[in-house]
Amino acid sequence: MKHRKRRQDLLRQKEAELHSLAAKIPGNIVRFDTAGRYLYINPAHERTIAQAFSEVIGTPVPDTRTEIKDAIARVCESGGLTTVRQNYVADDGRMKVHDFTLVPETDAHGKIVSVLGIGYDVTDIVRLQEALAEKEKQFRTLVENLPDNVARHDTACRLIYASPSLEQVLGPGSIARLLGKTPVEVDPEDIHLFARSQQAIEEVIATGEKREIEVSYTSFTNEPFHHLIRFVPEYDTGGVLRSVLAIGTDITRLKEAHLKIEHLARHDSLTGLPNRLTVAEQTDRAIAFAQRHGGKVALLFVDLDNFKAINDTLGHAIGDMLLIEVSQRLKSCVREIDVVGRQGGDEFVIALPEVDDADAVAAIVSRIFRQFDQPIIAEGHTLSVHMSIGIALYPDDGDSCVSLMKMADTAMYEAKRAGRNTSSFFSEQMNRATSEHLTMQSDLKRALAANELCLHYQPQVDAMTGAITGAEALLRWEHPGRGLIPPLQFIPLAESSGLIIPIGKWIIEQACRQAASWHARGMNLSVAVNISAVQFKRGDLVETVKQALDASDLQARFLELELTESLIMQDTDTTLDAVRELKDLGVKLSLDDFGTGYSSLAYLKRFAVDKLKIDRCFIRDITHDADDAAIVQAIIQMAKTLGIATVAEGVEDQKNLELLKRLGCDFIQGFLFSPALKATDFGEFHRQYSAGQPCRASSRADFPSTNPRPCAG
Repeated sequence: MKHRKRRQDLLRQKEAELHSLAAKIPGNIVRFDTAGRYLYINPAHERTIAQAFSEVIGTPVPDTRTEIKDAIARVCESGGLTTVRQNYVADDGRMKVHDFTLVPETDAHGKIVSVLGIGYDVTDIVRLQEALAEKEKQFRTLVENLPDNVARHDTACRLIYASPSLEQVLGPGSIARLLGKTPVEVDPEDIHLFARSQQAIEEVIATGEKREIEVSYTSFTNEPFHHLIRFVPEYDTGGVLRSVLAIGTDITRLKEAHLKIEHLARHDSLTGLPNRLTVAEQTDRAIAFAQRHGGKVALLFVDLDNFKAINDTLGHAIGDMLLIEVSQRLKSCVREIDVVGRQGGDEFVIALPEVDDADAVAAIVSRIFRQFDQPIIAEGHTLSVHMSIGIALYPDDGDSCVSLMKMADTAMYEAKRAGRNTSSFFSEQMNRATSEHLTMQSDLKRALAANELCLHYQPQVDAMTGAITGAEALLRWEHPGRGLIPPLQFIPLAESSGLIIPIGKWIIEQACRQAASWHARGMNLSVAVNISAVQFKRGDLVETVKQALDASDLQARFLELELTESLIMQDTDTTLDAVRELKDLGVKLSLDDFGTGYSSLAYLKRFAVDKLKIDRCFIRDITHDADDAAIVQAIIQMAKTLGIATVAEGVEDQKNLELLKRLGCDFIQGFLFSPALKATDFGEFHRQYSAGQPCRASSRADFPSTNPRPCAG
């Protein structure tokens, strides 16, 4: 009895020590009997279930905790341990999550007499796991919906993850075939998918640095595609590289756009031919080859002779169709190694590398001309194409594309001067002419500022009364070294260089000022000024005329602008608008050299000109050439019908004068009365002529007058 009591005391002491230990453990300690009734709970579990030890001892586990009840039953039945997760509501209302491990407790005979539960608060871990799971879900959603392809490789280059978009590129079933395999383990038909990626992955693993490569593939649909792949190292928390993330961006469209931009930068957008930059590069390469291996290189400069007329009359669409067909025909005439390029507008360049001599070049040029014997049909229009071709050779004429281009251009203009629709090889004589041309252009630029330009005035006489009614202002250039330079030598130069615009402005200002000066001396004369087509289109002519009239205080009706037929045929609507503005100012308009151009009656009506100037080529032989006489008579009669005055130019013979008077010509101009005179000489001539004093070979005696005194001399 005594021993028994001692054992009970010892048991109670051990149990007290156990409870004391359990009370200090932060985890939950619970003991259940085999029926699921509480035998013990430590303070930590009291706090978890918000109940005191005394409240639960001997009571069964609540029905609401079915997970615990079921777990106790499993332990009692199996004799093994089990783990169960249980949720609790804390005092503050927040949900707490605990994991309980339940183990059986047996007596000395091995019989299960109770179940011990050890639990830990895993709320933070669960929350972290849930957050990680959410992040993983978000990541997968993001990756699987990205336009980019994402793959992950381990350090053995095995593919361990691939986004669905990658399979859309590589083809159905491709990811399943590749997943988990190293490059040496994949099927032979798939090895190309690893080739460049494997090298980049190995470099990332070896260096720990990012890599970026461009990869071009043919997709399973046999379409080419290009990817920019970025390889990024991935480290674990210990800083050990565990995997490599590959992010592939489809740059197929970007690549195609870049190729297109590069093509456009080096080719003509209309014809698709190489542009001047590309031709220059290929020509210089051909020259470099010829320098090393011998031989010649030819450069052909091709300019269409009649393109502008086609463009102006039929429109730019037809013009573009013509240029495209010309480019195709030119390409058909040359060899594979030759280069046909478009210089711009209606100009083409052909580079001929590895030619033996000028005869070989001439043969190709002849082939080109034969190719264009047949007209081009565009939108029902039959178009005859003629061209002028200038030819320069390496090493004879230059040692670079730039120098050959310059010489071929010079030769092309020589071909135009020779009658067009022909070719010309460059010669040193052309070079001298070009040099002289440039020198004269430089001198002309200086001439305006140096007061070397001046105006001479040729009288215009009323055919019926003999009175001087006006004068045509004619430009003269007194060159300090060359003397008087004829207008035909420098006016085309002024037009081609653009100098005609400031020169033309100066002419109008000077002519208006001179006419106003005459008026101040009682000479009510009009002044006629020739207008260049370049000046009309680019020189702001209407504003120039307004300013000149305002500055000189000349009445607009005393200013006459002489236009050419070719001018009014160009950009008709724009030209017509400018003409209307000039007419609104009160300025008179005359049509110069009538009969030598288009001579369209429709244009006479639309532009409402005041005078027609009959060209001197019809006047010169009028008395003994019936055709010329008939043409002049027809022009005069037509003009009278339309209410337009006529002026005969180049009258040098008395018989011509008499015939023109009989035909009804209104005004006469020519050497029969006077050449063009300086302003001071013109004033004296006008005084003598008006007074009937001797002055020229003709006199007022040739006309009805109250003063019959002749002008001898």
